[in-house]
Amino acid sequence: MATVGQIEQDVFICPVCLETLTSPKSLPCLHTFCETCIGEFIISTEQRAEQKLSNYPCPVCRTVVTPTNPEDKTSQWAASLPHNFTISSLMDNSESVKQECHLCKKRDKNSDATQWCRDCTEALCEECLQFHGLMKLFADHKIVQIENMDIFYSVDEPDSSMRSDLCPVHTSKVLEAFCFDHQDLCCVICLTLQHRKCEHVQAMEEMQNLKNHRINALVSEVNDIKVKVEKVMKEKNDEKEKLDTVFTEIEAEVNKFISSIKDKLDSLLALFIKGLNITQASSVLNTSLISEAKLVKSAKLDQVENIDGLIALESIKTIPVEMNKYIEQLFPSDSSVLSKTHPFSSFDSIILKYVKAIYLNGFDAYSGVFVSDEVIVVGGKVGKLIGKLKAINISDERIVDECPVLAKVKRLTFDFKSESLFVSCSGSKLYRLKFVNVFNSQMKIKVDNHRNGGICISDGLLYAIIYKTVQKLSLENVKQPLEKCFETNTSCKNLNGLEIDSKNNRLLHTSENSEVVCTSFDGREIFRHKDEHMKETKSVSVHSEGIIFAGDKTGPIHIISEDGRQRRTVLNSCDKLKKVRDLCFDKSGSRLAVFGRGYIELYDVCTGSG
Repeated sequence: MATVGQIEQDVFICPVCLETLTSPKSLPCLHTFCETCIGEFIISTEQRAEQKLSNYPCPVCRTVVTPTNPEDKTSQWAASLPHNFTISSLMDNSESVKQECHLCKKRDKNSDATQWCRDCTEALCEECLQFHGLMKLFADHKIVQIENMDIFYSVDEPDSSMRSDLCPVHTSKVLEAFCFDHQDLCCVICLTLQHRKCEHVQAMEEMQNLKNHRINALVSEVNDIKVKVEKVMKEKNDEKEKLDTVFTEIEAEVNKFISSIKDKLDSLLALFIKGLNITQASSVLNTSLISEAKLVKSAKLDQVENIDGLIALESIKTIPVEMNKYIEQLFPSDSSVLSKTHPFSSFDSIILKYVKAIYLNGFDAYSGVFVSDEVIVVGGKVGKLIGKLKAINISDERIVDECPVLAKVKRLTFDFKSESLFVSCSGSKLYRLKFVNVFNSQMKIKVDNHRNGGICISDGLLYAIIYKTVQKLSLENVKQPLEKCFETNTSCKNLNGLEIDSKNNRLLHTSENSEVVCTSFDGREIFRHKDEHMKETKSVSVHSEGIIFAGDKTGPIHIISEDGRQRRTVLNSCDKLKKVRDLCFDKSGSRLAVFGRGYIELYDVCTGSG
């Protein structure tokens, strides 16, 4: 018949912690563990797997166990295991039996043990304890009262005075050993799971025999670390104080800057309101001037009725000029409201005012487009075949970003709503890129072998000249094929222009014969303009007022009236550029950018004497 000690050793010991079972839980394979031990084993297994578990193995026989509620947290799986009431009952019965003295039992005597020798692993009564202590061999053995051991093994939470530091990983276990291979303190679960193959592991009780010089070295090293930590903490505190001072200064400067901005905005608002008041009061304050202007206009119109031919046209041209004199009296020349809201007074008064030239450091630019008030994207080529895009800040002439393209860039257009840049390249390549301060998400949207030319955007549609036709594509689905709109006589072997006239809701493009052709979106021709001054017209852009700007490859820039009947050269030659390859307006229509080899030239569009 098995003794109580044998039963406790075989049945009551947890295979994980090798201690008496507490809150025993059974697995389907009938192995029993402490609830805490099997719970920490499950969590450790999940941490090693680095993913959510659907099952786990038995620590003894490796049988796969599936939890009853897999959707629960892993930390709750152990609590849902069935309680082993048989083991609990046996443990309760064993606790009622007093421990016998092992030495007396060997002499066929029965006596209750009160002490336990941890080195001999035997229970001793008071009499045997006296003889045990007299033996020199056993003098240094560690003796513990059995009552204290019973307290330790019978309660769920051990008395903190009976144990040393807790394991940081398995918080219910005590640190009992040190692994020199990993330089880690270990509990029994750590030894079982992580340090089974380690060769240099020593129990903490045995480490009391370390040589004094090693202990002194360790103490010295700890002191050095303490000094270094204090030094680092002092440095960090000093840095924190400096940062606090800097942040305080920055906050003061920001508040001062915001205050100055508010003052400037208030001043601009006052000027704007004043300008509006002047506009509203002009009919009262300047009625005599307005009446006089009307009389002049009426007189000129009377003259026109009595004159035929060119003389009549010349008289009509002088009317806006004389009317401008009265407008200048009605509004001051430096009025900000007038300059931003008043349209061109006449076709003949439009001029280009040079602002500056941006040097591109040898970059061969073929096209460009404004993507914001301050940033222009310019496209061209590097070498003979490789294309390139550059985003340039026109204020400080800084390159914001660059992007290579597989072929020479011919034409660009930008959709502000989707922040998409469309690129027409040599051959048959047509790309879309996203641009928000940087280029990304490049996608090819055309796969046929027909050459591309000019491109533009209107009402969610991309229009492109493709081998003597104008085709369109919805921006909502750029993967679909392009749809033919109408045919043109524009070849794509060389550069050509395509632009939207938003004011009049129509298309303009350059032809093979250097004409500027105006059509409806379905191809119905509205007008076609060409004269002896337009030698090689390759680019076109339309002002918000409907005035057409045409770039001549040889250098001049022309303007064409809305009805296509008048043409005038506003710029005979650029400042730096020898040839004009493309031109475009900013979003407000107040600034024109001209592109060519090595430079971007900027001009303000305004009215004045030509």
